[in-house]
Amino acid sequence: MYTKGLVKKSHSCLSALFTFFRYNKLYANLKNTYLSIYCLSFTQKSNHNAEAYFPHRKILYFLLSGSILGLSSTAIAAPQEIDQALKQHIQQEIKQYLKQLGTKSNQQKINLTLAPGLEKQKCDTLIFSRPQANSAPVGRISYRIECTAPSSWQSRATARIQLWANIVVASRTLQRNEKLRHDMLKTESVDLSTLNRDPVMTMDEILGMAVKRRIQQGHAISWSLLESPEIVKRGDIVTLLIRANGFSASAQGKAMENGIKGQQIKVENNSSGKIIEGIVIESGVVETNLKIN
Repeated sequence: MYTKGLVKKSHSCLSALFTFFRYNKLYANLKNTYLSIYCLSFTQKSNHNAEAYFPHRKILYFLLSGSILGLSSTAIAAPQEIDQALKQHIQQEIKQYLKQLGTKSNQQKINLTLAPGLEKQKCDTLIFSRPQANSAPVGRISYRIECTAPSSWQSRATARIQLWANIVVASRTLQRNEKLRHDMLKTESVDLSTLNRDPVMTMDEILGMAVKRRIQQGHAISWSLLESPEIVKRGDIVTLLIRANGFSASAQGKAMENGIKGQQIKVENNSSGKIIEGIVIESGVVETNLKIN
């Protein structure tokens, strides 16, 4: 389908389009490129009038293209524009951080303090960076602002980032060496900027783990406060799985030390009296691989 527009003369097209671009700042920087394109599409329908036929799709394509190009090449000259660009950068960092945690935010706040004098700076290309780029983007963070075009300059900004998400907290005070159960835990929305350690996001992944030190009721559960429970105790009688060159056998042994799953411990073979080392694979079971030449 085509839109039909009448203009008296071809120079009226240039005049009309120039007026459009002049009052629509978003496309102002594109007027020199597209005036000739649109006006050349005019065809004479009579001696007195010229008719222009514009396919709707083509108009939409050019206008959208102009919008995108205009936004990507606009010089960032005002503080609020730098402010918005930095906020978008921070939001991308937050998005990636939440993806790593496997959760979503309930609320977020970003407050910026820009260095004095940024209102006088102009820039087409901005680069943002921060020390400890792999750390969580929460709390008070300093950002380095670098402009690479059309001129080169550097500045700085400070961000105060608050990010609320559901995490696991203690439903009651937890004592050292307690093994975690559902009734000891609950989830709450907490500002992650108030935490010193990475929190646990879901209960199921920590059930059965042991508390390393006392955790107050309502405090966040973090990985550093937990450890895998010892499933083998010193003096326990264990099943010793022996594997060697494709051969396997089992024997009874006595654990010489405590062990958690995956930990290497010493076990005394009850039959031979020899002390060998093996890996705890489950409660009461230790596996060892012997090399026989």
